[in-house]
Amino acid sequence: MRYLRRTAIKLAALAAIAVPHAASADSSQMFKPAVFVERQSAAGQGTQLAIEPASTLSRGDSVVLVIPWQAPSPVGAFTVTVPVPSRLAFLKSTDRAQEISADNGKTWGKLGKLAVRDGDSLRLASPADATHLRWRMSARDAASGSGRIMVRALVR
Repeated sequence: MRYLRRTAIKLAALAAIAVPHAASADSSQMFKPAVFVERQSAAGQGTQLAIEPASTLSRGDSVVLVIPWQAPSPVGAFTVTVPVPSRLAFLKSTDRAQEISADNGKTWGKLGKLAVRDGDSLRLASPADATHLRWRMSARDAASGSGRIMVRALVR
C-alpha cells in the first residue's frame, strides 16, 4: 500500500517531468503528455489488452506516453526532446528515428550505435539505458502543424 501511494504521487511527478519541448533557434514550447497504462484481461478464449488512463502505477506496469508536439512559428525544422523519468525504462516509440541519450543529454545516438560505459568496457546502449529521447522533425513534418509520438515504457 505504501508503494502504491508513493507511486500515485510519482505519477503526478511523471506527468510534470516527462514534458517534451520543441526547440528551434528562437523558440521553446512545452507540452504535457497523456499517460496510459496497459492492462490485460481474460476475455472469451484469449487475453485482451486494454489501455486506460493511468491513475496509479505499480512496478512492472507497461505504460504508454502520448506526447503531443506543435511546430514552432515560423515553421521550420525543430527538435522534440523528452527526459525519461528514472522510474521508467524506455522500451520503444512509434518513431524509430529517435535518438537516445544515456547520460542526461550530453551525448546522443541511435539505438544499436550509441556506446555506453559499463565498468571498464563499452557496450551498446539498450533502450532501458535511455535518460532522454529526442526526435528531429523536418520542415516537412512541421508543415503539418502538430502531431504526436507514442512511447512505451516499463515502470521500474
